[in-house]
Amino acid sequence: MLNHETMNKLRHMKMTGMADALEQQERDQGFDELGFHQRLSFLVDSEFTRRRHNRLQRLINQAKFHDSTACVEDINYAADRKLDRSLIMELASCNYIPHAQNIIIVGPTGAGKSYLAQALGQAACRRLISTRYIQLPDLLDELRIAKLKGPEVFQRLRKQFVKYSVLIIDELCKALHNSSYVKIFIMQS
Repeated sequence: MLNHETMNKLRHMKMTGMADALEQQERDQGFDELGFHQRLSFLVDSEFTRRRHNRLQRLINQAKFHDSTACVEDINYAADRKLDRSLIMELASCNYIPHAQNIIIVGPTGAGKSYLAQALGQAACRRLISTRYIQLPDLLDELRIAKLKGPEVFQRLRKQFVKYSVLIIDELCKALHNSSYVKIFIMQS
């Protein structure tokens, strides 16, 4: 029988993945055949997986995507969209981030720029990279309100945005939307 006090300690230390896996081991007789190190490895893997999943969910929630279902795997590569699959896959690898490169996505209204930007943001979150999505009008409103509240509030807001490794500002280049397909530009900072 599982020691109730041990379970309480695991949960108190917020090791719920390990606690759940330990309960599973107690219920499933198949684990009795495994050695100590194998069972311990299973417990640690369960805790690691739970924590990674929770961190990913936190990053996605903090990113504030308008479309939380956007993902690179669901991008439509129909010929009329003229999207370069290899370029998008390279961007989804997030190699541009450590090189401090910027991406500008332009195209006509309805071309899927916002979806593409959010899908790339989701790819960054999957790599546990802090990301924030915001539309330019909302960003300007937040900055204006913070500035009215005083320099301390403005600096605090600025620091919040600076802490993100990836900042996606949507609706930034509406004036550039005169092409018939989506263009992706990568710029060196």
